[in-house]
Amino acid sequence: SLGIPDARYAEKIDWTHGNPSSSFQGGRDTFAPLQIQRVNPNSLAEQFGMQTNDYIVRIGSLSTEYLDHQAAQEQMKRFPTVLELTLQR
Repeated sequence: SLGIPDARYAEKIDWTHGNPSSSFQGGRDTFAPLQIQRVNPNSLAEQFGMQTNDYIVRIGSLSTEYLDHQAAQEQMKRFPTVLELTLQR
C-alpha cells in the first residue's frame, strides 16, 4: 500500500462539454500514490468537487494502487465522455 488516508468519495465528471482541467502526479513508478496536483479555477473538475491533493484510488472500477503514471493516463483516456474517479481526501 502507498499510504493513502481513509475517506472515500466518488466523482463522475461529464466532460462532453469541456476538459476537466486538472492534473495529477504520482504512480507506482514514482513510489507515490496518484494524487490531484492542480485543479483549475472554474473548471469542470472544480465544479464536481475535486481538490488539490485528493488521492485517486480508482479509475472506473480499476484500483490505481499498482498503476504507473502512464498507465493511469491511458486508463483515463478510455472514458471519452464521463470520467469516473474514486477519490480520497
